[in-house]
Amino acid sequence: MPTRGTISPFHRFVIHLCNVFSEILSCTQILFFMVLTSFMIHHMLRVNIAIAIVEMVVKPNTTTPTEENFGPKYAWNEREKNDLFAWFFWGFLITQIPGGRFSEIVGSRIVLGLGILVASVATLLLPLCCNVHYYLVVASRFCVGLGLGVHWPAIPPIAIRWSSSATARTMFMTHLFAGSLGAAIVLPVSGHLIAYVGWPSVFYVTGGMGVLWSVMWFYLIYDSPGQHPRISAKEKEILEQKIRNEITPQVRHIPWIKIFTSLPVWAIVVANASICFGFYIIFNHLPTYMSSVHNVEIEKNGWISSLPHLGEFFREKFVISAYFISGRYITTVAVSYLGARMLHKNKFSTLTIRKFLSVVCSWSAVLLFGMEALFGYHYYVTNFVSITFFLFLSLSIPGMIVNILDISPAFSGTIIGFNQVIVCLSGITSAKVVAFFTATKQSFEQWRYVFIIVAIVNFVGGLFFLIFASADVQSWNPKENVSQKKNTLLNDTTSKDHEEF
Repeated sequence: MPTRGTISPFHRFVIHLCNVFSEILSCTQILFFMVLTSFMIHHMLRVNIAIAIVEMVVKPNTTTPTEENFGPKYAWNEREKNDLFAWFFWGFLITQIPGGRFSEIVGSRIVLGLGILVASVATLLLPLCCNVHYYLVVASRFCVGLGLGVHWPAIPPIAIRWSSSATARTMFMTHLFAGSLGAAIVLPVSGHLIAYVGWPSVFYVTGGMGVLWSVMWFYLIYDSPGQHPRISAKEKEILEQKIRNEITPQVRHIPWIKIFTSLPVWAIVVANASICFGFYIIFNHLPTYMSSVHNVEIEKNGWISSLPHLGEFFREKFVISAYFISGRYITTVAVSYLGARMLHKNKFSTLTIRKFLSVVCSWSAVLLFGMEALFGYHYYVTNFVSITFFLFLSLSIPGMIVNILDISPAFSGTIIGFNQVIVCLSGITSAKVVAFFTATKQSFEQWRYVFIIVAIVNFVGGLFFLIFASADVQSWNPKENVSQKKNTLLNDTTSKDHEEF
């Protein structure tokens, strides 16, 4: 029996792994890596059920639960299946704004670390919950949503304290799409896990990875260079000198009414919610659609469902499949870089770039989902639409999301939280729309109505942003931050950034 003070093998392994990271990377580089991988874990914990549920539920032509093939099966109807996605969004919604505020008060280290840990433990318990009662499964997914809901709002507070320029902070925002790498990994791997081990293994593997990440986060990451016990004196001095005059002072009073009634804020929120409406249709329901409409087998389904998240074409068994290796993520980084270069050279105004990228993002979805509504009964059309949509979706970060930093640097975390709340409602609505049209029959004719609605929603979202978006710092943003932003932009344009990324 272990005595007090004994270190378990798991704890010893984690400490050794963390020490290896600390020896070869700077603290800033480690933070960058952990933030990037946090979004990979985030998407793994979210998307695992999208592929697993295909084999968790009794097929429509049978009526009783069985334990054949890929694990236990349950007689859940379409409403119950879609409620698992909807309740995730309710949990995700609740912790958005509190997650941002608590990150500003107690620090992102605790908030984000606990959030991923809660979501991971809930994921590990999901197979057990399935054997007890359906409502425990709902509760498990709700807890996953609660834990992951703090993620996006927790990033700006820690980015401000570890990044020495506006450009570096924008990179933190850009890497929010690193989650595509996680989805690209978990979907095909899950297909093989289900085929050879059973669907419960999907939740054990992803939940276990989340727990491991949380332990490493608490050991490696601190809220500021001054708090880090292992940072080198040189790195600490460089960071503190650059950041000293750029950190936004904590603002206790938040102008809630002015934020909630600001048209530039709503332009961002409406455009982002509309594009995410289509995103969640594909993200959560593509495996079911491929299985029901195109009769794709579970192993192949996992690979096909990962295609929107990845990037380069290859041919196998005479079937052209687009296997995109981090396509969405790479596109986001590339477009953000090009946008920054154009701003530095004064080729276009900030507002012009934001509107162009956002409108292209939204209205490309109109064309793509319109194409799916007309020709989606073709297997290759569905592949093309889902892949191309995710590539254009990459434009939303340098277009819509970074626009939050333009209009209010001081309250960017709060506005991101508010934006995510509306996005969650969009996700809940998308699940309800799918359930409404496919409750009685999973056919292309029923799915066609879903795709038409997505196209209409994205047209409205793009038009709203085009009319009401702004790139000017708003009057309700604290005045001292306006001058800080100008100084930061001046420094960015007159000197080269030597970031530790």
